[in-house]
Amino acid sequence: MSNYPKHQTRSVRAGAASVLALALAAAVSACPNDVGRFCPDQVEQFAVGRKQQVGERTQDGKPRMSIVTPWTRTVPYYAGGGDTGTIESRNVSRENRDVVGAIEAKAHRPKPTHPFAFAAEAKKALILYDSADQAGWMGSLYGQHLTNLMTHFNATSVLKPVEQYVENEMESYDAVYYFGIYYNNPLPQSFKTDVLETEKPMMWFGYNLWQIAWVPDMTAYNTDFENKFGFRFLNLDGSVAHTMVEYKGVNLAKETYDPVVGVTQVQNPVLASVKATLKHQLGQTAPYVTKGANLWYVADNPFTYVSWITNMDRSLAVYDMFHDVMNSGAVTKYQAFIRVEDVHPNVPPANLRALADVFKAENVPFVVCVIPEYRDPLGTYNDGQPVATPIKKNTAFVNALKYMVSKGGQIIQHGWTHQYGSVLNPYDGTSGPDFEFFRVVLNERGEQQLVGPVPEDSLAWANDRVNKGKSLL
Repeated sequence: MSNYPKHQTRSVRAGAASVLALALAAAVSACPNDVGRFCPDQVEQFAVGRKQQVGERTQDGKPRMSIVTPWTRTVPYYAGGGDTGTIESRNVSRENRDVVGAIEAKAHRPKPTHPFAFAAEAKKALILYDSADQAGWMGSLYGQHLTNLMTHFNATSVLKPVEQYVENEMESYDAVYYFGIYYNNPLPQSFKTDVLETEKPMMWFGYNLWQIAWVPDMTAYNTDFENKFGFRFLNLDGSVAHTMVEYKGVNLAKETYDPVVGVTQVQNPVLASVKATLKHQLGQTAPYVTKGANLWYVADNPFTYVSWITNMDRSLAVYDMFHDVMNSGAVTKYQAFIRVEDVHPNVPPANLRALADVFKAENVPFVVCVIPEYRDPLGTYNDGQPVATPIKKNTAFVNALKYMVSKGGQIIQHGWTHQYGSVLNPYDGTSGPDFEFFRVVLNERGEQQLVGPVPEDSLAWANDRVNKGKSLL
């Protein structure tokens, strides 16, 4: 997620990035075709560099130039038609990151005519969330995340509070999703009735399933629920901090910050089955995703506490199941594109050209995430002198981007400055490592702690930054 000024990257050889690109391209073809849509094996192949101490400093407090910094991300990309899974570069050295920002290969299934084509059949998804108390703004963020993922299925999504649901509304959609994020939020009776009666595919995350799985006074299980879906909601349980979710024979990471999960029990195996299982090192297990009839119940909210320690988070299992919920009919076919990350005007143009040559030679589609203006307001890497370099001031860099496009690359705007103001947010204030639209600090262990939206946060403010970056591009 970081790039550094020219004087820090002159020793970087484009060949290092070329080798990395070749390894990524080669690994894509090794993904077996007999594991369904989910192909996690290749994730472990990209251990580039090795883990060393993070945050090593010289006596003057500046980062050492030779440090090898582990870098991981778990943000699956979906761009048309079919497959999920994530193939990513892991533990990428700072030297390699300086060449390209960082490289991520994202598994997807493009249509043959275009590497980023969408599914042909248009669909509609209804995404509902609790809006009580402070749940509203969180629910809208989770819903927006899901809305983005739904574009993989060429789906138009309607995002709204569950409190605004109207009778029979879900019948107008191909699928329904509900984020139960506020404990015992009073659900509209129309919503509860429709869930029990509809045949539309539905996925329910987290809380409040008991409002339809139990009788209203909570003294007994609801036989109507069990007769239709074939499973029983038992209780919420936070006594075991499960650390893994097993899906299709693969263990996916689960963070333990919020151990509370909804526990279910299959009553009728003809109607219901467990699609993913919670696991603990000591052997305790529980259902993570239970499917009964047209309902998928996910025991927590997979959009929270996504693991950044490993590239294989439990959310990948849920994302894969979206294909079933949306009835995508995807045919397993593993391809990939490479994402060149955090490319800003201080990245050496020669390295970008070298990457483009490799990708073209290997016939691998790629995208280039460009930060239109590099900033180092505190002079962290410029002897205390602030730096602001918009893309238009570096003609060689612009020409390198055009060269990458001529080799088949596509440009993606990556914010405006990819940092915030003249503060550490949370690292050094420079473009790439820092956040642009959200305030983040480091705790005493050096871990990121999300504070909240920046004080200026508004639709107008965000649009202004996006438009300023767009105008530069």
